[in-house]
Amino acid sequence: MNSMSEYVKPRKNEFLRKFENFYFEIPFLSKLPPKVSVPIFSLISVNIVVWIVAAIVISLVNRSLFLSVLLSWTLGLRHALDADHITAIDNLTRRLLSTDKPMSTVGTWFSIGHSTVVLITCIVVAATSSKFADRWNNFQTIGGIIGTSVSMGLLLLLAIGNTVLLVRLSYWLWMYRKSGVTKDEGVTGFLARKMQRLFRLVDSPWKIYVLGFVFGLGFDTSTEVSLLGIATLQALKGTSIWAILLFPIVFLVGMCLVDTTDGALMYYAYSYSSGETNPYFSRLYYSIILTFVSVIAAFTIGIIQMLMLIISVHPMESTFWNGLNRLSDNYEIVGGCICGAFVLAGLFGISMHNYFKKKFTPPVQVGNDREDEVLEKNKELENVSKNSISVQISESEKVSYDTVDSKV
Repeated sequence: MNSMSEYVKPRKNEFLRKFENFYFEIPFLSKLPPKVSVPIFSLISVNIVVWIVAAIVISLVNRSLFLSVLLSWTLGLRHALDADHITAIDNLTRRLLSTDKPMSTVGTWFSIGHSTVVLITCIVVAATSSKFADRWNNFQTIGGIIGTSVSMGLLLLLAIGNTVLLVRLSYWLWMYRKSGVTKDEGVTGFLARKMQRLFRLVDSPWKIYVLGFVFGLGFDTSTEVSLLGIATLQALKGTSIWAILLFPIVFLVGMCLVDTTDGALMYYAYSYSSGETNPYFSRLYYSIILTFVSVIAAFTIGIIQMLMLIISVHPMESTFWNGLNRLSDNYEIVGGCICGAFVLAGLFGISMHNYFKKKFTPPVQVGNDREDEVLEKNKELENVSKNSISVQISESEKVSYDTVDSKV
């Protein structure tokens, strides 16, 4: 068995070495770690495969389905930019990075759970379109209340937890600026400990999947695809349920592509640190900037969803509430603004990095350098003194030997 393990292990290391060499030779990928780029390119490959299969099915069943399938895929891409998606994925990614279980695939599992609701709903609607359509409004209302409540609660909880984390990061940066301390012990208070216990509940892919599933109960996505399925069944009599399943499948892969890209890039942005001279400062610096944007986004979307929940239960008429309704109808614009805010924050952080790095360089570093110089000089003096003592000892020994020889 030893010979087999010795034979297999070099083969594995050799394969990984060749893969890493090939990967880092690609110009536009050399700056992205495989943990970030592999999920993104995997979803791109999945989208290509799904579209090849969809094209084959459409050519065999009915070519007029192409525009409907393309519309479903576009709806998936659009819905992935909804504010609740972007905010939840970014905040979950940030929280998991503060634990010992960081993940770059938060967006993937979240969107798969979200799309599962779409898939189940489309199957039910396609199988019972005539009977289910009459009761759809009540079902949609109840699901909307449940989904919005869970989404609002999670986003506000994430906002509070990340606020605690932002305070801790700021404190660590202040301590680093003051005394050069780079340890994180002794900072967590009672509230932070409570938040850590709550967020430990979401520490694995299947739990993120469950969260995405609950978010999907809002039925914003299900309404789009399910109504599309009903319209297709009415327009194309005799279309099989397997052809109808193309709609939620392409919707799923489109939404997964955007959400996975968002989660992976946020993982890279949060875990980024300059490895040139001061990685500790860079890690704190970028984390504070992006965590601040995440907190603002989470509080904003959570409050908007709370107001939307109020107006869904008790409809009100005023300029404010009408504007809120228009905002809810254009939720993807809010999500795009959040993405833009993260991009602008990242560009600001990169452009101002050197300035803040000089400003926050702890003065203790200079003292440490001087102390190191003094210690080196002391060591040199000690070595010189030791050498002189050894020389004196050797000379005395030599003299004693000479005297003994003369006496002999």
